[in-house]
Amino acid sequence: MADITNIVNTILANGSTEYQSRVPLATKTNIAEVANPILTYSGVQNEFLASLINKIAMQEIRARIWENPLAVLKKGRKPLGFDIESSHVNPATDEGFGSGADLLTKKTPDVKTEYFRLNRQGLYTVTVEEDKLRHAMQSWENLEKFTLGIVNSLYSGDYIDEFILMKNTMADAIMNQKMITAGVTAMSDEATGKSFLTALKNASSGFTYPGTSFNAYSKIVGPGPTAITTW
Repeated sequence: MADITNIVNTILANGSTEYQSRVPLATKTNIAEVANPILTYSGVQNEFLASLINKIAMQEIRARIWENPLAVLKKGRKPLGFDIESSHVNPATDEGFGSGADLLTKKTPDVKTEYFRLNRQGLYTVTVEEDKLRHAMQSWENLEKFTLGIVNSLYSGDYIDEFILMKNTMADAIMNQKMITAGVTAMSDEATGKSFLTALKNASSGFTYPGTSFNAYSKIVGPGPTAITTW
């Protein structure tokens, strides 16, 4: 974590006139002098807490946060609004050498489109009690642990809920046949374990070649020429 006194002094440098008039510059040995006006004046205390949490959060100074192991599956950024349009253009097909006249013929690309709607917008809050702050302000080390604990609880709560929702999304896709699945023999000994690994390697190597077998677009959209070629 960045030096907590540097963070406290950054808050001071960007603070209001009242804050700067009451709170001294932080050093390694004067936490009592810094803590006194923060614990005495509610306006100064509110400004300090808001700035402290936001400063650490913006710098992403986090420790011991439980991170969502499925976060690797998240891609891109959500644009403004609630809907996302995802388009896929299939590879072009060979139509022979043709003639010069074909250059003026319109060739519409085979575009597949899906739409996604925002269905989660969480808010995580925390109330800082004065007695907890008073205890934290007894040393810079205590203040650092106190602040990290608050930030970590907010991030971890979000990541845990996100993990549960992502698992539910996968379960829903499997239960409603919206995901391509493959049957394998249940693993019970070395032979069935090796059989499973062989099936896994065959499937994963198949992902690297162009094909329509490893995505469920046509199953979701319905019958017709709706397959997506991807790899």
